[in-house]
Amino acid sequence: YTITVRGVSAGRNLARTATFVLTINTLQMAYHLNCNNAIQVVQGQSGVVQVQSVLDGGGAQNVTHTATTPRTGITFSSPVCAPNCTPNIGVGTLTSVPVGTYLVTVAGSPTDATPSNNSCSLPLNVLPKAPPLVALNDGGCGDPTSLVWSLSAGATDYLIEFNTTGSTAPESSWADIVPASLSTDFNKEHTGVLPNTRYYYRISARSPLGNSSFGTADVL
Repeated sequence: YTITVRGVSAGRNLARTATFVLTINTLQMAYHLNCNNAIQVVQGQSGVVQVQSVLDGGGAQNVTHTATTPRTGITFSSPVCAPNCTPNIGVGTLTSVPVGTYLVTVAGSPTDATPSNNSCSLPLNVLPKAPPLVALNDGGCGDPTSLVWSLSAGATDYLIEFNTTGSTAPESSWADIVPASLSTDFNKEHTGVLPNTRYYYRISARSPLGNSSFGTADVL
């Protein structure tokens, strides 16, 4: 704003005028991002991770939150919200992405006067896919049941469970098969089965980063 001040002497025979500029600045938004959680996603599937966008000062305005990683085959959504907010970033992976950990950087735009605060990093753990059963053979008359499944890339071993209630039975009804449920191979025998009894089986692939969900239960 331009302001003019005019002064006149008491006898009104002398006058002076001065002009100056008044500048009013709007306080720039200041904010920072917090990445508190790792992302867990199964190969070929999608997931969501939350970050915190925290207002430190100034007037809040919309911020676009963009996630990136050097690994190809991984995509992210770019949610927009005004701090303080907790945006949900969607994560998608192709089946070609190997099991492993990848560094993800989340950056906010626009940046403020301290842009180093406007980004954060977190790990993305890609887990193996759930292995489907490809063969389930009844030994008959209480003999062992033979299970064969497809291997999941990146899996270190497999957890095999069964129940006699149903494929949608509560978690508490599922039990490990015997002998030891863990297998590093793609087949297993279930001993001690009872004749004239229906069994439901499901398998999970395990890795140091975490386990896949269980595949669809198969019945025998």
